[in-house]
Amino acid sequence: MANPIKKPTLSDGTGINLRTVLAYARSAQRALELEGEEDSALRFELFADYLEKDVANGKPFGFTYKSLGL
Repeated sequence: MANPIKKPTLSDGTGINLRTVLAYARSAQRALELEGEEDSALRFELFADYLEKDVANGKPFGFTYKSLGL
């Protein structure tokens, strides 16, 4: 019998790919800049910087005020 196709589900985040999330944040930043949404673009830029500088260097991924630029 063939294996049924599994639907994607939310998980606790342990299988998340950091590169994919980082690419998403950078793409969102660029798209918002093109639309003249500088304040929103800045938030994605700060989040991407947090991912690159903190999470990619071994700090746990979780909410911090730094990830929002505060």
